[in-house]
Amino acid sequence: MKSALAQTYDKEMEIIISDDCSNDGTFEVVRRIAADYKGTKTIVLNRNEKNMGIAGNVNKCFELARGEWLVMSGGDDISKPERVATLMCAVEKDAKLRAICSEVDFIDEDGAVLKDRRQTKRNQRNRNYYFNRYFNEATFAQIIRVYDLNYFGLLLGAASAWHRDVFHKWGALPSDLAWEDVVLSCRARMLGKVVFLPVPLLFYRKYWKARAVSKKDPEKCKLNYARNARFLDVCADEIGGGDRRAAKNLRKTARLFRSLANWEKISFGDKIKTIFYYGRHHWRKLFVASIPFKLKMIYAALTDKISRKKRIEIS
Repeated sequence: MKSALAQTYDKEMEIIISDDCSNDGTFEVVRRIAADYKGTKTIVLNRNEKNMGIAGNVNKCFELARGEWLVMSGGDDISKPERVATLMCAVEKDAKLRAICSEVDFIDEDGAVLKDRRQTKRNQRNRNYYFNRYFNEATFAQIIRVYDLNYFGLLLGAASAWHRDVFHKWGALPSDLAWEDVVLSCRARMLGKVVFLPVPLLFYRKYWKARAVSKKDPEKCKLNYARNARFLDVCADEIGGGDRRAAKNLRKTARLFRSLANWEKISFGDKIKTIFYYGRHHWRKLFVASIPFKLKMIYAALTDKISRKKRIEIS
């Protein structure tokens, strides 16, 4: 919050703090900081009566906002003082813009800056080309293929600013959506242009310890697969007839994630199809390890089928 209040942007600006029904005293701290603030920026405080999730809280921020652009920032991230001014300077140069995203500096749980492969000059050039040229000129089918193969992904919501049209054109985001940025990226691309600034304007926090634990937890992995399937379905619905090939690819990928989320419940044939589709789909990632990976997964599927057959015979 202090980094938001310290922005150097000298035009009219309102700062919306939306607390998603936290129970750790966060909102009381926010109220104290707002009461002590003596600057010219307008502060809007909101506390949801119940936890609405990421999408619900983003919807609330869009409802409360009076401005044309909404610059997002997570509660655990730190914006650099020039962030809003730099983003708005780029916005003023192109009236067709509907979303803008900047590079970020990664920090850990303690605030120490991390080195990340995306920060190399080569990767920054690639990302700059992808967003500023390819993303705006390619068809949705091509964009989704690049996204599916994990070359880049779409805009990082915490480092982005969205034009209010991305909200008003389609209405509120589905409340059960876990990641809002993928859907908003697709909306922005359909409405106009998207720009990526290769300048880090945000300290983006990564929780490596929590992430390592969640990767080992099968239930959390399944939940993430289900969430992936959900937001891909939403994107496919919103693209609709605008690009049928892209919508078809999105739904196909959504079925893959749904199969992975319900691995124990799907049939043996579906498991084999999922294994081979996954290996082909992410061929760059699994090029070296694809054969042992597939054999291991087939063995697991066969073992599961045999053990299930034995249980039926015993019963």
